[in-house]
Amino acid sequence: MKEALKSFFGLDDESDDDELLSKNLNDDIAIDPDFVMSTDMLLAAIMEAYRVMDRDKDALDLFLTKYEHMHENESLRLMSEKKKKDPSLSSMHSSKEEDKQRLVQSANEALRTFFKMNNDEDARLLFRSLNDSSRTAETYIIMVGGLVEKEPWSGEISQLYQSAVQSKCLTEELAFLAMKSVVFSKLDGKMRVLRDIIADTSSVLNISPEEFNSSRYWQLKRTLGYRFAKLLMWWRNLSSSWEKELKLSVRQLKQGRQGGHVIDEDALRCIVKFAGHNQRDDINQGVPVSDGPSEKDQVIQNKERKYGIKLIREVVVDAHQTTLYNSPAFVDDVAIGFCSLKAYDECIKFVKEMHSRDLIKLKQSTYEHAIYAAEEKKDLKMVDELIRNMEDGCSLNIK
Repeated sequence: MKEALKSFFGLDDESDDDELLSKNLNDDIAIDPDFVMSTDMLLAAIMEAYRVMDRDKDALDLFLTKYEHMHENESLRLMSEKKKKDPSLSSMHSSKEEDKQRLVQSANEALRTFFKMNNDEDARLLFRSLNDSSRTAETYIIMVGGLVEKEPWSGEISQLYQSAVQSKCLTEELAFLAMKSVVFSKLDGKMRVLRDIIADTSSVLNISPEEFNSSRYWQLKRTLGYRFAKLLMWWRNLSSSWEKELKLSVRQLKQGRQGGHVIDEDALRCIVKFAGHNQRDDINQGVPVSDGPSEKDQVIQNKERKYGIKLIREVVVDAHQTTLYNSPAFVDDVAIGFCSLKAYDECIKFVKEMHSRDLIKLKQSTYEHAIYAAEEKKDLKMVDELIRNMEDGCSLNIK
């Protein structure tokens, strides 16, 4: 039986089962075959270890051994039915059902291994051989994830998605994979299909499609691209979309602080880049706009600057808990933001603090923004100190 299965899945017969199962993952402790096969969870864990070690065929051999044992039990059950006298018939049937249930995590691991080996066809064959009780949400995620960049939405992936929905196996992760497939395809009416997927997923999550889109906007943008993300938000005007992104980010920042969690890093970047935008002469240059001619204008300007500075401060605090705090590009954007809003002391203090950390190498432009701030304050001593820091930091960058 197992030889036929190996041939079916295109595997050679290089290693004997007993020899394989007597190997340790590190080749020095024996593995008891009965122990390996005792639970689906243990079998899957050992298969995963083999896969990580690039022993893919060994991983599949383990699975096929279990597969063979399952069908041996099925043969015994059929023999018992013929005899009609075997009192253990019901228990054997129960054992068969347990075996089917056991091929869940290990079957998923086998699918992962097939895709790792670029053996998509055998992954398909294995998936089709699994009964409904052996297919989980993870099974569909593995299948769609393995095919997402190879197959058009209108074909197999669409069928897998519909099967997952009907089997109540739809998850957010699967939805994003399906939407990615739609975007990659040449399908007409992509937006309609994307909205249908979001409607299905929102129903599972018990939220509205609008809430799904706004709460997951940044993930949608990364996965589907800016064009599809903004259309899902019903943002028609390209020129003002960045302002809507800023408003969304500020709202999420407030919600995150109230809920005690850090929001998406892209939202934090957006706030730093655009906070107080009306008072920036150039978003990327760190130059403030000139003060207005009237006292009323200046009051409005100061109010907008203070609010922008407050937002950037809050982002910097939250960024401590993310990878952004070690990002030279993010640090540069913070320096630009402070400088653009005339928060010269904040800019100088922040750049000096980041320079002293020695964990990242700052951009030359970051030092230049701080130097500009010191010059605006007419603090020549600080200018000299920052120039020395820049020379020191940039020389390290060159090395």
